[in-house]
Amino acid sequence: MIPIGDGHRGAGGVPQRNVVIQAPVVRCAEPGCDNTFEVTGGKLFGVSFQSLFCPPCRNRRLAEFEEHDTRLRRESREYRRQEWLHQQIPARFFDKTLDNFDCKDGQNRSRVQALRTWAIDFPMDWPRGYKSLLITRDINGVGKTHLACGILRDVIGRHEDPTGERSPYQFWPVHSIKFRLQAAQRYGGPETQQDVINDFRTMRLVVIDDVGKEMIADHELPGLREMYFAVIDARYSANLPVIVTANLAFAPWPESNISLQDLMGAAAVSRLREMTGGVQYVIEGDDRR
Repeated sequence: MIPIGDGHRGAGGVPQRNVVIQAPVVRCAEPGCDNTFEVTGGKLFGVSFQSLFCPPCRNRRLAEFEEHDTRLRRESREYRRQEWLHQQIPARFFDKTLDNFDCKDGQNRSRVQALRTWAIDFPMDWPRGYKSLLITRDINGVGKTHLACGILRDVIGRHEDPTGERSPYQFWPVHSIKFRLQAAQRYGGPETQQDVINDFRTMRLVVIDDVGKEMIADHELPGLREMYFAVIDARYSANLPVIVTANLAFAPWPESNISLQDLMGAAAVSRLREMTGGVQYVIEGDDRR
């Protein structure tokens, strides 16, 4: 029932009566439903959601719409995560996880568990101040990149609301960083060297892969150290974590006289040592390839 008028006198002192309009009664438009109901909301004489369906059917449809919307948003998030994974993890390592890493009779079990805990505890809201990782061994093929990609996969997979086409969790082989900075030196390029460094300063997580595998001449060493310092310092200044996989360690291996400092320079390694708390994860075993 819809009352119109207030019973007061109108123009010329003529008493006005309250007028009551009967709300229209309609049959529910849901197939198979014979309910009738009064239209009390929405458009009184037009078509609206509330004027088409009885309350039970209306509530059920609303629940279905919300469930459908939730499913679409969930699928959209998963699609974006998969895009990020394909962007960042090399194809050869795409199926590598921390769970399918062969610990070789338990030699590396405690190390892999520590790396798994690091990935689980990674602060998804914002990782400022989170510890960095150095995964190292002087033998090729022991699984350092496998482990780094497994960590990266776990972290990306836990990102709640992925937006944007570009992942904020990045995998960078050393040679790709070098080529990117060299390209940025060219006049008129798409980015400057400062653009590159600012990019490394804002990524949530960076993996730097294959440190120590470079073939360099003596005259190239100063430029290489400058590159390492620029990238490590960008992460250090932003107080954001980095994962480094390397063939070198903080101290020389028993059969070698070369350390990370000899390659990266004292300033970069000093920062990296502080970022990792001086901890390095030495992966045991032989070449798996």
